[in-house]
Amino acid sequence: MGSSKIKIAHYTWWICGIIGLFIGLAQADGRINGYGIMGVAGIVNGVVFGWLIGFIIDKIKEFSPVQNMTQKIGEIKQEKELIQQTKDSLKDYNDAKQRFQYLSNETLLEKFQKYVSLEVSDMERLALEEELVERGVLTHSPMHEKLDKIIEHFKTQ
Repeated sequence: MGSSKIKIAHYTWWICGIIGLFIGLAQADGRINGYGIMGVAGIVNGVVFGWLIGFIIDKIKEFSPVQNMTQKIGEIKQEKELIQQTKDSLKDYNDAKQRFQYLSNETLLEKFQKYVSLEVSDMERLALEEELVERGVLTHSPMHEKLDKIIEHFKTQ
């Protein structure tokens, strides 16, 4: 493991030492097993076993199958996030497409001019351009041209 990773053994030894102290004091009866001796014995046992447990956990974390699993889990999370973003974009597109079909040409052109002046490219603009092309107000969709160039770029690589 690199130095940037947290070592579990740095923390488990003192946590288990504190737990060992309580266990040792709970086992003391005051006559045969004195509180001081049992407290120290509990601390020592807790520290030793805590460090050993932390060391074993650290070694397991360094084991390559564990790292591979962690990496795969991260990739799956990213993939799910991308899928959700795609679903949200398609929902935005479909909602905009539905709304725009009922608006006047003037309102659609005003919205288009705002998108052009702000240089915004999103799914709503795509739906807006498609509606304007379908109505014959625009001769082509600039976003579709961008998408076509992007697709061609990735096909050549």
